[in-house]
Amino acid sequence: MNEPVKRKSNLSQLLVYVMVFVIILGMVVTVVTVVFRFANQGTVSNQVTGELNTLLDKVQVLVNESSSVECFNKDCTSESGNDLKLRFADSAKDPTCIFLENGSVRVAQGPGSDGNKGCTSESEPLTPTGVTVYSLTFTKVEDAQGGTTVKTDAALAYSARDTRIDIFLIIGLFVVGLFLIRSILSESKQKRLLAEVNKKLDSANADLKNLNEHLEQRVAEQTIEVRRAYEVEKTARIQLEELDRAKDQFVLSTQHNLRTPLTIIKGYLATMKDDSSISAESRATLERMAQAADTLSKFMNELLQITELNVMNKNKEAKDI
Repeated sequence: MNEPVKRKSNLSQLLVYVMVFVIILGMVVTVVTVVFRFANQGTVSNQVTGELNTLLDKVQVLVNESSSVECFNKDCTSESGNDLKLRFADSAKDPTCIFLENGSVRVAQGPGSDGNKGCTSESEPLTPTGVTVYSLTFTKVEDAQGGTTVKTDAALAYSARDTRIDIFLIIGLFVVGLFLIRSILSESKQKRLLAEVNKKLDSANADLKNLNEHLEQRVAEQTIEVRRAYEVEKTARIQLEELDRAKDQFVLSTQHNLRTPLTIIKGYLATMKDDSSISAESRATLERMAQAADTLSKFMNELLQITELNVMNKNKEAKDI
């Protein structure tokens, strides 16, 4: 593996490790934050209770300061609702409307554009920022003296990030971290296998280099051995050819010596057969001897003819070469 590729691989591995570290750190911070929030749930609950009591006190003060309760909803059709309209002797405050808008309890004091029938469009919040009111209900209550008062029911909470988001974030970070860890382990395994393959490849390359370095020497040695074997075979072949020629020359040169005794033997046998004084049994023996001599003479002639043909063929081949 060359140096640029190796540096690039090391940089990629470093980036992966940094990402894993950041994800693990984020998981730890998120877990600590969630635990801290759960631990402070009691404090938050007390704060919510305090804000609720403050809201109820503010509404009750306005009800007590008013001269009458006119409506409990916008249409004034029932004795309960989420829009309270109070009447005041002070024209600057008459009428006063208390209502729920976008999670906030608001109060509008003073007449609107239609006179004292409606409240002004300008309103102020009765609940502080960070407090969310989920529901608000005003109910008419008759007291023992025949007067009218108002019962207020409200449900509110501090606006805070839902802990479920943190849980989902932890799960997401865990899944991503697990995926990255598996990727790192897989990459590490692949690198280990690649290192083993590279090691074997380097060993094979070294063997191949060694073989190439000694190949010429081995070829030269094999060539010398082949030449030596060829010279030995050539020498042996020449010697065999010389022996064969010597054998043929010997046979040709001794053909007279081979034929002469047979001719003499055959002549004596013919003379003896012409003798009338020999017995029939001896004549039969002489006849068999003559046949044997003829057979031997025939074989001798064939041998000499074959030898002569071989000599002629070899001489012809030598001339052609």
